[in-house]
Amino acid sequence: MTDNVVLGMLIDFSLLSLLAFGGMTAVLPELQRVVIDKNAWIDQRTFTDLYSMGYAMPGPNVLIGTMIGFYLAGAWGALVATLALTLPAAVMTYFIAKVCPNFRESNLRRAIQRGLLPITVGLTFAGGYLVTRGSNDSWLAYALTAVTIAVVLRTTLHPLWMIGAGAVLGLLGWV
Repeated sequence: MTDNVVLGMLIDFSLLSLLAFGGMTAVLPELQRVVIDKNAWIDQRTFTDLYSMGYAMPGPNVLIGTMIGFYLAGAWGALVATLALTLPAAVMTYFIAKVCPNFRESNLRRAIQRGLLPITVGLTFAGGYLVTRGSNDSWLAYALTAVTIAVVLRTTLHPLWMIGAGAVLGLLGWV
């Protein structure tokens, strides 16, 4: 079973790597579809928990993949998942930077970037929706999510304050 899971992660996560414009949050909906709907490796709650742990750790947001890999297949799974989610995009970026040095200033690059911007924003919001749906199971949790979104969008207050407030409410058993 573990070998099939590792091979599946290698293939599926490598493809996701090439689509991750804007980082892992932009491909979170597809990552969720791959690990929950397509392969049934984990359930929604586990996905949300692994996302939260990966996001809380210092480092890049690609750690969600590392956490999923570790959960499914231990250290070997974590290594394969991490490499599959980073190496294809890194190789593609290196190739474009070295082979096409004029691409940085090209009109084609600008057009591609302008076209991908709204897609990336939309996918990022979809990723946020998935995490909200997977972690909120009470009206207070949904209210806290709404307040957090409003505070982050309308003030300069650091989001860690809202995370801290959520942690306190969780410790009190309110959410």
